[in-house]
Amino acid sequence: MEILHSKTRKTTTKKAHRNLKQLGSFLVQSFLMNPLDTLKLSVASVLYVIQNNLVYIAMTHLESTTFQVSNQLKIISTAIFSIALLKKQLTRRKWICLVFLSVGVAMVQIDSHTSVQASILRNSDNVDSKKEHSTLLGLGAVLASSLVSGFAGVYMEKIFKQQRRKSFWLANAQLYTIGIVLGLVGVFYQDGPQIAEMGFFHGYDFVVCLVVLFASAGGIIVSLVLKYASCITKGFATSCAIVLSSVVSVYVFDFVPSMQFIVGAASVISAVLMYS
Repeated sequence: MEILHSKTRKTTTKKAHRNLKQLGSFLVQSFLMNPLDTLKLSVASVLYVIQNNLVYIAMTHLESTTFQVSNQLKIISTAIFSIALLKKQLTRRKWICLVFLSVGVAMVQIDSHTSVQASILRNSDNVDSKKEHSTLLGLGAVLASSLVSGFAGVYMEKIFKQQRRKSFWLANAQLYTIGIVLGLVGVFYQDGPQIAEMGFFHGYDFVVCLVVLFASAGGIIVSLVLKYASCITKGFATSCAIVLSSVVSVYVFDFVPSMQFIVGAASVISAVLMYS
């Protein structure tokens, strides 16, 4: 019986190795056989890496309220780049809806983050208030981040809709493989000694793995939205998700919504209905 189990394990291991080898070979061939497509997608990967770093800089140097308000500029920048790159036409009513959406999301996020920060300050005796912040640097970073975010989203939408015959999953594999390589370069540059000492997956528990899984699934869903809908639609969906998550936090984290939150949520819902 043990011999049978051993043979089964060996067969399964061989199949897994063979499948991984075939997958690796397929990806390598895809990259080499379509260098132009790979180059186009690498531009998007670089833009997303730059955007993430700009967001980090902005959050480091700005207060929560300022960041949440200024970060909503990405909704407007997305609309502007949609007109410039995709030749879309937006009526006055749709522009008003986008402004309502930006203001509503900002109000919802400000109220949520203010409540969370107050809770943290109440439960913390060691708050470091001596950190140096540069408001000008933070505003510059969030403005640049909004522009990069809008351009990257519209750019990806254009690529997905132009390459209708190309495999959607292959395009995503190329996009995220490049992103992984760029991300690893940054990780090892910033935390190389710690990784060498404690290992790359130090601190990875079930919750962290779950967050990574959800983030990965979210990336695939966003790509599907860009392919079959639009970047502006993604903005509306993301805004509704923010409102929904804040409502859920009322029951999960005892978040008490203020009148500002209610007005902001109503503004988001109204913008979605009016835009449709």
